[in-house]
Amino acid sequence: MRLFHCLFLIILFSGILFADADLDKKKKLKIKWHENDNAIGYEVQIADEYYKILIKREVEENSLEFNLPPGKYRIRIGIINVFHKIYQWTEWKSLKIEKKDVSEIKTSVFKSGIFFGGGFSYLYIFPDFNAFYNHSHNSAILSIGYNLRRINFLNAFFFYTGVELDSTFVKFRGKNIPQEKRIDVTNIIAGGNIYIANWFSPQIGLFIRSGGGLVYTQSEIFESQDPFYKIGCSLKYFIFNSFYIESGIDYYVLKYIGNDFTTIRYFCLFGVRL
Repeated sequence: MRLFHCLFLIILFSGILFADADLDKKKKLKIKWHENDNAIGYEVQIADEYYKILIKREVEENSLEFNLPPGKYRIRIGIINVFHKIYQWTEWKSLKIEKKDVSEIKTSVFKSGIFFGGGFSYLYIFPDFNAFYNHSHNSAILSIGYNLRRINFLNAFFFYTGVELDSTFVKFRGKNIPQEKRIDVTNIIAGGNIYIANWFSPQIGLFIRSGGGLVYTQSEIFESQDPFYKIGCSLKYFIFNSFYIESGIDYYVLKYIGNDFTTIRYFCLFGVRL
């Protein structure tokens, strides 16, 4: 039995315990340890570096919620037996509470891999082509992005860069023009972007992008492949650290049948970070 308790204590404190203080000081910290089958409870003592007891609490579960400012502390746990007596203490171990810097959180968010999203969009046509086509009535968008690196500017400001690929499927209805046949158009827009991003918080980021690609246009009487370029911006909001909603606006210039076909695309994406 004695050997069992020794093994339990070795497993319990294999390594230095630590906890990260939440940016919200009102949110409690939580520490958890391996459960002892013969214990009916535990007494937890947390002290400062000079062994002055700051927290002394009995708990039935193998965990404790508490609130302390960032700093270095010591902790030990006593095992309470069926006689409601402490029959064994662990050794004092180091407990470090750290406050994460916001920039570190932003960096960790940014470095978290590939973004993949899908959603819908609405394209608003500028003159002169709005005399021939209505604004989009059926449109969908797919996007995939990859973060490249963080760039520091004047040691006081930093932003991030990355690349994106996106594709939009969109339909335009032709307008009824006297003595003219109405022509409906289907477009498939595919291209790439370079973006810069800045995070206002761990959940919200501003993206500014620029790019270009090709547009495949199909109608009843013709087909064409035309280049385009665009600029735009969007806000990305993360939910549960893995899922996000992105909403933004892009300004497109398409070289459509030798002329500039200009349009604004409003879009909303629902995505996941892989």
